[in-house]
Amino acid sequence: MIGWLRKKRSDAAPASPDAPFRRAEHVVSAAEGDRTVLLDPVQGEYFGLDEVRTRIWELLPSHLTAARLADRLFEEFDAPRETLAADAARLLGELAAAKLVVRG
Repeated sequence: MIGWLRKKRSDAAPASPDAPFRRAEHVVSAAEGDRTVLLDPVQGEYFGLDEVRTRIWELLPSHLTAARLADRLFEEFDAPRETLAADAARLLGELAAAKLVVRG
C-alpha cells in the first residue's frame, strides 16, 4: 500500500480488529480512477490513497471494523486475509491519528 501524498503516518498504531470507526464528518474526498484524495479542511492537509486503501475508504461506512473490512476485501482481492486485515487495521490507525476517522 502506498503512503500519504503529503505526510506519512507510519508511526500510528494499528487499530484493534474489532474497534468500530466512522469517517470524520469534516473530511472531503475525491476519487480519480482507483485512487482517492482526502482533504482535511480543518488542518489544511490532504492525503492520497492507493487502490486498496481507496476501497477500504469506500467500504468504511458499512464495514466499520478492520475485521469486517478484511472479510470484504478478501472477497475482492487476491491476497491472504491476514495481510488484508493487517492493512485495514494499519490504515484505520493512520486515519485515526490524522483525525480523518473517529472511533464509534
